[in-house]
This record gives sequence, structure tokens and C-alpha cells, in this order.
Amino acid sequence: MKERADNMQRRLLVQSPDLFTTLRVALSVWMRLSVSPEDVFHMLPFPLTTSGVEAAGKTAKSAIVDHLISFWMEYVVNYRSPGHEFKDDQVVNVLRENGHEEAAKKYLHSVKDVPAS
Repeated sequence: MKERADNMQRRLLVQSPDLFTTLRVALSVWMRLSVSPEDVFHMLPFPLTTSGVEAAGKTAKSAIVDHLISFWMEYVVNYRSPGHEFKDDQVVNVLRENGHEEAAKKYLHSVKDVPAS
């Protein structure tokens, strides 16, 4: 049942006339509900298969996927702010398990350069 709900939310996002505006609204709702970043990731429209994105070509699709990952990373930061826990290794695992190896490498590189608090 949860998989069906995730699929429905993914379809609604993809069919939105303005994907990123709709995504911002969805992310704020999910934040208020304290939805875990892993669950949010699975509700994002990966892979993007709408005809407009497919027609745009591989470069445009890659840019959109990068943008979605950026939105998700922003969600992770905001999720951690009120005291929820989602560790760096969880971020990397979600990215790697879902085929986003390059994003995982970039993330690891970015946290490596941040001093411990």
C-alpha cells in the first residue's frame, strides 16, 4: 500500500505544470509531518519519464535529476535542524542504493571539508 501511495505522489509531482514549485510545497508538507528523508527520496519522481523530460535529452534530464537531489539535500538539512537524526552515512546509502553514485561521492567530498562541531 505504501508503495502505491509513493507512486501516486510521484505521478502527481511529474504531472504538475511547474514541477519545482509543486515540489517545494510537497517538501514543506513532508517537513511538517516529519517524513524521513529516505521516504521523501522515494516519493521524488526518479526516474523522470515524462515526455517533456525525455524529449529534452540526456543533458537536460541529468540537470533535472541533479536539481531534485539538491532539493532532497536541502530537505535533509532542514530535517536535521529541529533535532531529527539522519546521519551522513544514511545520506550516502540512500544515494548509492538508488543509483546516484556521483551524488554520493560529491556529498562525501563536501562533508569531508566541513570541520566537526
